[in-house]
Amino acid sequence: GYASLRWIQLPWGPYNDRNGETRPAMGDVDNDGCDEIVLGLGSTSVGWIYVIDDAPSNYGTNAPYGWHRVGWRAYWDSNGGTWPAVGEIDTTPGEELVIGFDSFPDSGGWFELRNDALAGTPFGHTGWKRVTWNEYNSTNGATHPAIGDVSCGGAEEVIIGLGSGGLSNLQIFNDATAGYS
Repeated sequence: GYASLRWIQLPWGPYNDRNGETRPAMGDVDNDGCDEIVLGLGSTSVGWIYVIDDAPSNYGTNAPYGWHRVGWRAYWDSNGGTWPAVGEIDTTPGEELVIGFDSFPDSGGWFELRNDALAGTPFGHTGWKRVTWNEYNSTNGATHPAIGDVSCGGAEEVIIGLGSGGLSNLQIFNDATAGYS
């Protein structure tokens, strides 16, 4: 069977009491052969994600990666919920982050691209991309990313799932070397 290995609680008491929702994604952001945990958070999290190192580092005790905030102040103030995905979308060692957003009046189908832990600025902002369905972007705009090699071409693509009103659609974006076309 599946035995419980460990409980980990986000180190943010007020958020834990107010909302407490966690949205985990996993990937090897530091290229050490073990996956880290990237926690997206629900509404009232004012745009934060939390990165927890792997089990060999005692889940962050030896190499904590900690807190990172999306680069969009209006979103922090309005909703702040984050949906992370982790995968190898460029050619550098370490897997990168893609952060999607909950619906709010102006989320507009946007998602944020971030570096891996080995970059000059660990988990630093590298760009914004947007779903290309304007009607959806203006009525809901929530983005829920996943990353994987769905083309079987050796590079991983970014897949964006949509929220309510998305008519069960998703959009696939190429990797960084193809310019996310």
